[in-house]
Amino acid sequence: MKTLIIISVALLAIGSSPAAESAPVGKSGEVIPVAPGVLMHEAAILEHSVEPDHNRPTWHLTPMVGSWWDVNALLYYKGRYHVMFMKHVFDEQGKRLSDNWGHASSTDLIHWQFHPDALNPRLFDDGEGRPFWSGDAIENAPVPTIIPLVVKNGINSGVWAAQPKDDELLEWKFIQQKPVLCQKPKPAPPAVAEKSEYIVFDSTAWYDASKQTYFLLCGNKNLRPGYEEGDCTSLFTSKDIRNWEYIGPLYKSRRDMTSICEDTACPDFFPLGDKWVLLSHVHNPWTHCRYYVGTFNGTTFTPESVGRIGFINDQIAAPETMPDDRGRRIFFGQVRTAGKTGVWKTSFSMPVVLSLGEDKTMRFAPAEELQKLRYRSCSEKNIALDSRSVLLPEATARSVELRATFTDITAKAVGFRVACSPEQDEFTDITYLPDEKVIKIDFSQSDLKHRTSYTRYNQRALAGKMVDENPVVTAQYMPFELKPGELLDLHVFVDGCIIEVIANSRAYTAQTIYPSKRTTTQTHLFTREGKALITALETHHLQATLNY
Repeated sequence: MKTLIIISVALLAIGSSPAAESAPVGKSGEVIPVAPGVLMHEAAILEHSVEPDHNRPTWHLTPMVGSWWDVNALLYYKGRYHVMFMKHVFDEQGKRLSDNWGHASSTDLIHWQFHPDALNPRLFDDGEGRPFWSGDAIENAPVPTIIPLVVKNGINSGVWAAQPKDDELLEWKFIQQKPVLCQKPKPAPPAVAEKSEYIVFDSTAWYDASKQTYFLLCGNKNLRPGYEEGDCTSLFTSKDIRNWEYIGPLYKSRRDMTSICEDTACPDFFPLGDKWVLLSHVHNPWTHCRYYVGTFNGTTFTPESVGRIGFINDQIAAPETMPDDRGRRIFFGQVRTAGKTGVWKTSFSMPVVLSLGEDKTMRFAPAEELQKLRYRSCSEKNIALDSRSVLLPEATARSVELRATFTDITAKAVGFRVACSPEQDEFTDITYLPDEKVIKIDFSQSDLKHRTSYTRYNQRALAGKMVDENPVVTAQYMPFELKPGELLDLHVFVDGCIIEVIANSRAYTAQTIYPSKRTTTQTHLFTREGKALITALETHHLQATLNY
């Protein structure tokens, strides 16, 4: 117990205790005192339940205990990166009381401090429990401002706005005790309600200093005739955050880019290079991230290209980005992990820097701060493989970074076998298939005990007849094609149950796996049915940053 107590004291010093994730709370969210003996007993149980989980990520932002959900507001403010996120709050009987906004901050994107919840029911004058759903921070606002969607008793009350009381962003207060934007109220009979085009749902916003105007996007659809089919969102402007003028639908979706059943949830809209990007969460037909690149004239966005992150249901979702003082655009997404012990759920992706290539399409790069985690690094050059696999003993670890450059590919398949047991009865293959023009993440053998699988689509899509069937799948296929003369640059991160893959900086996805063996940590490099030359190979162990 001595070690556990020291860790708890260190966390208390930064504003919260890991026990607070599951401590009993009252109706208004206050922590109910617990007898010291009971607390120590439950802490011992918690320590035992956390330690055995070899699939827990070691440096991805992950709860010690409890259940997180969407990444909501990202802020870089006075030298610190702030991440706020939906967090389920339970009482001592396990009943879900509220969805607060949790809060963590960092100076380097890899070492995180947890703080008291940024948003909780105590911020309301009546103190009643309310769930805080998705929202965002107002980018470039003169005063840091977050805009959650607040739901009370199952009713959408609208978008609220809160600002901090301190420069550490530890305490927040609403700018008014009512929403700043809500759905049009229904008039009393016999008057007939005017049909509202816009939908008050997830929102994002930014401040344009040159126009001294706030812009806000809200809702995952727009019901204006001609816009109601497919994805869309609605544009508003304001001079003071409190009063918003509806401008209209932001863009018109195209069926050659997206399907009619898609939406634009958790929107994030920002300039990148000389273009604008609309990044969002998509619910149907499968949960994933989508991004448009296009132009914005101040009132209308015109998509020019579309891309996606995540290609089967429930892998990576609810994306958000923030600019920092170096001019970088940093992405985080929700990776839907789940601890086998049942005491923690959901992690966030590694920080990914977004940029545009010369062809004006998206580029992905791991934040360079991740290099600080490297140790036991190894590099090799000019490895010739002909239909064979080689063990990389220096890359045997629970958390590794792998990068290989392939050329002269005549093989039908090349790639990495990761999270592999010594017996090779558990493994996950990350494979480039030139003929199929995909990166395949095959997790059919990733878990000997439970045989991990997912559905291709979500059940809502099947129930709503958006798809004819919802097959169980054991592999994710990320579209990817090498250009003439282009080498294959395969960059892979493995951290416990999370795998992230970047191909030639042009394609990115995540996949969760749950090996049953603690020894499932080997890495192999392979080609199948032909040859390839690996001109450069780098492997790195990655140091843990989480103190649990």
